[in-house]
Amino acid sequence: MSLIEICELTKRFWISRKSPGLIRAAKHLFRPHYDEKIAVDHIDLKIEAGESVAYVGPNGAGKSTTIKMLTGIIVPTSGTLHVAGLVPYRQRIENARNIGVVFGQRTQLWWDLPVQESLRLIGDIYEIPQECGIHGLGSVVLGSIILTTAIHKLNLSWSWWQYGFLFITLISSVLLIGSIDYATNCIAFWDSSANSAFPFLVQYGIEFAKYPMTLYSRFIQIVVTWILPFAFMSYYPSLILLEKTESQVWLGYLSPLAGPIMALIASIVWRRGLLRYQGSGH
Repeated sequence: MSLIEICELTKRFWISRKSPGLIRAAKHLFRPHYDEKIAVDHIDLKIEAGESVAYVGPNGAGKSTTIKMLTGIIVPTSGTLHVAGLVPYRQRIENARNIGVVFGQRTQLWWDLPVQESLRLIGDIYEIPQECGIHGLGSVVLGSIILTTAIHKLNLSWSWWQYGFLFITLISSVLLIGSIDYATNCIAFWDSSANSAFPFLVQYGIEFAKYPMTLYSRFIQIVVTWILPFAFMSYYPSLILLEKTESQVWLGYLSPLAGPIMALIASIVWRRGLLRYQGSGH
């Protein structure tokens, strides 16, 4: 067997076709229309060990898509491929140990590069100051000081389960905000336009969670509770910790579950979106 063997390799994508206008965009949510695009069309290829091969072609010819199928990032629609005797999308970890990939969009895939070094490298590429990590830690310390001071000033007498509830809710909140950010950014699988503002707008939803839900209309309460559940990060847990008797206090007990549930939803969105993954080149 050759080092790399490709037989009848094909990859099709279904691209969302949207019409202009708010009403048509709303209809698209319930009755979407898709156009089929063949990125890789029945390719046959064999590469022996020690060979150097240039895989060239115009934009949209399927070069990047082929490489991503060889790395296991993309699952082919049909056909077969083997890399060093492995099927990349079925044995992705084993395959990743044997290869190295550098894409033209400044991303890389190196199995032996630690995560911390990868993040530092990417941070340098995108000119992200290293102080950002220090600032994030400072926010955690400052928040802890404010919380401790508030408990003392309000003369709150918490039991052991309330401290446990606070700890679990903090972990759930970190998971929640990360999962919401992850899931909303996965919209790029369906809308690959670079000017999509949806993930950016979603982040403003966290501002609503800083204040009591009773200040907002019923519509905003539903959005911040059940669609973008930022309210489970602060408002609803506070009803439990401050021993409030409001009608929504029962939602506070769901706060530790909000993060894991949102993480599960984000995982599903990711897996569904991965089937539509097109990348930045073909």
